[in-house]
This record gives sequence, C-alpha cells and structure tokens, in this order.
Amino acid sequence: MNLATYTVSEARDNLAEVIDRVAYTEQPAVITKHGKDKVAVVPYRLLEVIARVEAMLDLDKARAALEDFESNGGMSLADLKKDLGLAEKHSIGGKVGKLPRSLSKGRSPRAKKVSA
Repeated sequence: MNLATYTVSEARDNLAEVIDRVAYTEQPAVITKHGKDKVAVVPYRLLEVIARVEAMLDLDKARAALEDFESNGGMSLADLKKDLGLAEKHSIGGKVGKLPRSLSKGRSPRAKKVSA
C-alpha cells in the first residue's frame, strides 16, 4: 500500500489538504516526526471498522478467560458464598436508610456541653 506521508510540519501547514486527501481517497496518511512514522490520519469508516474488530477480539478474549476460569475450578461469587456458608443476609441494623432511634422519635441527639 502506497500511503501519503507528511512530516509534522507539512501536516500542520496543510491540514485541510491532508484531511481532504484521506477523505477522498479513503486511504490513511502517515505523519512522521524526525523521519519515523508516528501517527496516521484515517478515514472515519476505517476507524469504525477497527473499533468493531477490537470489540470482537476483546469479547473473544473475555470468553476464553471465562472458559479457562470455569474449567480450572473457578466458581461464581454466589457459589463461593454458599460453599463458605455465607448466605445472603440483610444489612445489619435493618433497612437501609433507617434513622437511629434518637432521631426517629422526634428527639434530637444530645448536645455536648462546651465549657468556655
């Protein structure tokens, strides 16, 4: 593939041209710095394809990791809790958001005396 190549200075001075060329030809352009390839300007459609491929690869890796985990004796958190006898319990002290007794009956908490 014969890609258009620009130095950083050329790309900066001719950014509109670089963008138009990439959009029109649908081919990436390479930007170099100190003679080395540093970045590429790519058509948006190509970026979308790259993102989809990366997502599929990530999903494949996740599936393989889960399969490896399960095949080597791994278990879910719920199963682990059952094995350890840690049944799901309600929070200590009742419902979440329940006020302390001193506040629930209209009383205010005791104020500490401050000595001057």
